[in-house]
Amino acid sequence: MDHQKLIKTLFISFFILSSISVFAKSNKIKVQVNFNDEAINIEQTVDFKDNITALEALQYVAKVQTHPVDNYVFVDAINKIYNIKGKNAWYFMVNGKPAKTLAIHCNLAKGDVVKWIYKKDVCSKTIETKEPCPDNFGM
Repeated sequence: MDHQKLIKTLFISFFILSSISVFAKSNKIKVQVNFNDEAINIEQTVDFKDNITALEALQYVAKVQTHPVDNYVFVDAINKIYNIKGKNAWYFMVNGKPAKTLAIHCNLAKGDVVKWIYKKDVCSKTIETKEPCPDNFGM
């Protein structure tokens, strides 16, 4: 009987610890930064908190430089890798889909994955000509 009780206790303990582990993971946000050979890529998790934005999550894992334009804030550099107008720029995706808003306005949910990618600048020319950026930013 003691042997069965021990097995039952171990099983319950394992179940509780597994549940805690799953719960803990769901309260995180994964932040990935792909520098495309300009620097070492980053992949870290940050704790979820209410109203956390894609920009704020990025600021927890890297040094970020931004500039404001009216009510907008644009990312200029991540870990000193700067946008180069017409050549490369920082774009981000949430859960594998290109963002539809700026990072400062992009609220995240528990378990989201935010991926920043340093890639060909596809928006600078469209801004100058007042044309919209491609819907998927070339991703």
